[in-house]
Amino acid sequence: MNRPTKFITRTAVIAALYAALTLIVYPIAFGNVQARISEALCILPLFMPEAIPGLTLGCLIANLFSPNGVLDVVVGTGATLLATLATYFLGRIFKKDLGKIIAGVLPATLFNAVLIPFVIFSVSELAEMYLIAFVEVGAGELIVLCVLGIPLYFALSRASFMRKIMGYELPGDKEKKDNNEISSAPETVEDDTAEEETTGHGDSVVSESGEKQE
Repeated sequence: MNRPTKFITRTAVIAALYAALTLIVYPIAFGNVQARISEALCILPLFMPEAIPGLTLGCLIANLFSPNGVLDVVVGTGATLLATLATYFLGRIFKKDLGKIIAGVLPATLFNAVLIPFVIFSVSELAEMYLIAFVEVGAGELIVLCVLGIPLYFALSRASFMRKIMGYELPGDKEKKDNNEISSAPETVEDDTAEEETTGHGDSVVSESGEKQE
């Protein structure tokens, strides 16, 4: 599978997964306290850039069914796009697990907490309810990312078989592979040397036996 095809395929799979996981928990996916289990996927930009369009498209599809109407399609999808971009670029800066976890959790929590209240409440209600909605939306997002997103991060970063299933490599995977090949190289050389010594020894035996026969 060539690279553009792989990119499109991963994007489509992530989008479908996000939309499906959101609609499965529809009653708690669009209220003041939103507990979308699909938001756990917001850590994926740490591993692959395809997650940016994938999550954004998935959010757009899910928000088409939102009781909050067009505003949720525009603002909610925009919040996801900004969060995934921030996660991706912050993830390239931080190298340690703690930094990457913060990069995977904080952007989605903040962007949703700041922007989603504008979707839930009308202009007249915002003045009184904004701070409450900020805390409620942010808390719901944070809980999902901590309970589901962080374990997903460790599963993807630690389990090599998961990386094979997803079809991606971490930056250190190639270096480990090269190191393994280098470390195994001397054994091959030693084996070849042993074979040559054995062959040479065999030749001398034949030669000696030939002289004896003469």
